[in-house]
Amino acid sequence: MPGSLWEPSPERIAQANITAFAAAIEARHGVDADSDANREALEQYRDRDELKT
Repeated sequence: MPGSLWEPSPERIAQANITAFAAAIEARHGVDADSDANREALEQYRDRDELKT
């Protein structure tokens, strides 16, 4: 499939809630929330945490 139909501006990315969430994860847990290597670990953490509730 050719390129994206839409991509947010850098300003919009900086102001997005998910960007703030990633920064909070990085600060609290000392991980790079935006790296591909850590995405799977974050998903496992989320899934494990959901099992507790």
